[in-house]
Amino acid sequence: MRRLFRLLLINQILANAGDALYIVALIAMVYKHTQQASAAAAVPVVITLSLFISGFCLPYALHRVKHGQILLVTQLLKTLVLSFICYQGYPLYVLFALVAIIAFLDGFARPVQTSFIPKLSTDVLKANSIVQISNQVIQLMSWPLGSTLVVLYSPKHVLLLALLLYAFSLVAGGVFQSLLHEEKPEALTTSTWKEMLVGWQVVLSQRFVRIITILLALESMSSAVWISAILLVYVHALGVSEIWWGYINSTFFIGLLVGGIAILRLHSYVNPRALLMFTAAITSATTIGFSINRSIMIALLLTFLFGIADQMKQIHLHTMLQQKISQTKLPFVYATHQSVTSLSFSMGTLLFGSIADEMNVFAAFVVAGGIYMLGVLMIKKM
Repeated sequence: MRRLFRLLLINQILANAGDALYIVALIAMVYKHTQQASAAAAVPVVITLSLFISGFCLPYALHRVKHGQILLVTQLLKTLVLSFICYQGYPLYVLFALVAIIAFLDGFARPVQTSFIPKLSTDVLKANSIVQISNQVIQLMSWPLGSTLVVLYSPKHVLLLALLLYAFSLVAGGVFQSLLHEEKPEALTTSTWKEMLVGWQVVLSQRFVRIITILLALESMSSAVWISAILLVYVHALGVSEIWWGYINSTFFIGLLVGGIAILRLHSYVNPRALLMFTAAITSATTIGFSINRSIMIALLLTFLFGIADQMKQIHLHTMLQQKISQTKLPFVYATHQSVTSLSFSMGTLLFGSIADEMNVFAAFVVAGGIYMLGVLMIKKM
């Protein structure tokens, strides 16, 4: 089991590093082609919408294909599509279509990867912490590295590096699949539509899962205020150099990394529900604190504290969910959550972007902090 978990982790690390580099290169490529910031900003929107759609389609595959095979096939198809993107020279709509396909395939892989964690580990919280720490290290390294390589070389060179990482991930996925002894799932005799709603049925029928789903939707919506575009406006509002924008982003990822290490060390000493309440309150307080703060150094501190609390909270939520739901239903619930969180994040992006434009960026953080506080009330109902 440990070997399988390590292979799954290696597969995920390589794929995530490839994803980060490819998105950096793609945004730079789109901006260079159009000279329009709005066109570059459309890349994450296309990705989010594709994830939303794949969340509805995934249950159909889960009933018919071995879950390990889903990981392998989606990574193979992602590698092929990225190889097409590397050729460049496509009209913008074709490029966006290829991006949508990769995101759609990624939407199949993510819930399946996460649902494998309780199957391959005896200490689920520790395994979740390791996965999240690995993800944050990759994010912390890949985005600055990708940006630097784009400047020093070109977006195409970064795309080729991402393609190489995809290929290595494919090899790791192939080894993982060959060692995984998994029976083919039995297709349901119900209609296709009912098959696609299995995760929704679990969410609606179980109170605990329903509360976590609502909580994740609120968290996803409010987290949109922390995206780079909003933070750039915030930095401008403080009247400091744009270099601080990069420092805030880096501090956020460092906070996430520290949060993952902290939960790994402290989880056996604290009450899970009390920790959830505390970290949820911290995320709300630090977000509201951002709205009243006018010092860039305090902004860095608040970002760091937010990252720590948010990571600890997310790891505990995933662990509680994995322990409460049967392993057969877990990937379906994750598919549902992917659709819910993608939609709520898109709504949050539009909401906070509008507030920042029509009012000011500080008001956007006040509203986000209020939404985070609603999450604290949801945790009290667990």
